[in-house]
Amino acid sequence: KIDPEDVLNSLTLNRHANLIVELNHERAQRVSAHIKAWKAHCARVKAPFSQHSNGGPDADMACEEYNALVAMGPGIIGHVMLEYSNDQAGPWYKLMYPLVREKPITEAGEDRRKDFESYWLWRDWLEHREHHEAVEEGATPSYLMNAAGIPQGLAGCG
Repeated sequence: KIDPEDVLNSLTLNRHANLIVELNHERAQRVSAHIKAWKAHCARVKAPFSQHSNGGPDADMACEEYNALVAMGPGIIGHVMLEYSNDQAGPWYKLMYPLVREKPITEAGEDRRKDFESYWLWRDWLEHREHHEAVEEGATPSYLMNAAGIPQGLAGCG
């Protein structure tokens, strides 16, 4: 807590807080733009007689829009789940998988892919699981690692 009498530190902290809000707003706008573009791409792929309609089951992932969303990382999971809740038949699971598991859904076996198509599975997972359960074999997700590669909960231990 900063003493209100400490004008310099108070102004500095206020400026940094405003920058965080601005950056979050900019990211939300970028996410919305990429999601809108990806939804348009998915609609083109699904459209009958589209030049993309025979692109196979993963044609909706073969685009810059999808790659841009994946590159934004797990910080957009909330945005994706909101879209997913409004369009549970959509391909949102194909975006959730790499955001949470940190690997392409194409690495999930065909028998497992069907499991990940359920909105309710993702919703339940996000509400009842821990971050370290995101990746298989007990690895720590990269977004929980500090700069030295040490899981954040373990830094300074041992």
